[in-house]
Amino acid sequence: MENTNKQEKVFVQGTFIKDAHPKAPEFVLLNISYNKASFIKWLQEQPDVKGWVTTTVKRSPKGTIYAELDTFIPKPKEVKDDETGEVVPDFDKQVEALNDVDMSDIPF
Repeated sequence: MENTNKQEKVFVQGTFIKDAHPKAPEFVLLNISYNKASFIKWLQEQPDVKGWVTTTVKRSPKGTIYAELDTFIPKPKEVKDDETGEVVPDFDKQVEALNDVDMSDIPF
């Protein structure tokens, strides 16, 4: 049975990734080469999250190193309402707290 929840891999275009040279210092992990035109075109086609595009560098079972678009989207934080015990999005809880501010306490 096929897993329909699994997203298709999106490979980073315009990159060539390989292990560091064996004589490279220990702190050198990888060598990454970019084809500027191909990489920039690919990058501009990707959705961004607050100006960022996240990728993950992986190694295939055959040993090939590649970069893949990280499509993970975290779930919004939820908190329980102190009075009702109801689960509410964290943003709503913050706005509610701001509504309880006594404006006379603000010094300007």
